[in-house]
Amino acid sequence: RRSFSVGGGAGAIKSFMSREASATGRARGISSLSVNSTRTKLLASSNDHHIYIFDCVLPEQEPTIFSGHVHNSFYVKSSFSPDGRYVVSGSSDECVYVWDVATPLLPPVRLVGHKGEVSDVRWCPTDMCKIASSSDDTTVRVWNVDRARRE
Repeated sequence: RRSFSVGGGAGAIKSFMSREASATGRARGISSLSVNSTRTKLLASSNDHHIYIFDCVLPEQEPTIFSGHVHNSFYVKSSFSPDGRYVVSGSSDECVYVWDVATPLLPPVRLVGHKGEVSDVRWCPTDMCKIASSSDDTTVRVWNVDRARRE
């Protein structure tokens, strides 16, 4: 079975699988979509200052919601860690945020160092402790997440 998802400025997410379609509406626009490595979870970054994880296997389940970052533009992106246990996001407040998927209500780890909006973030596919981020300050930073969690 093949599937894909589309997010738009009106806040709707549409998922298509084979010949079926479903839609989930949100109050604000969707800036990025990402799936986990097993393709069972869909991550949606929203301009309502939340990140949502939708279950692709059981789409009727309520999404898991993450908050704590500032999402003021369509340039702020988020993604899953390679093992799907963590979510990382850029932020309009010049920081990078990392959440544990198992504990969405706990505050995220906050990585400080950019001088502009952090627009994109990616996990290193071979080293779970490394995250790269790019910012409007024209820099790319590589973070050691393991060390940040201990601080």
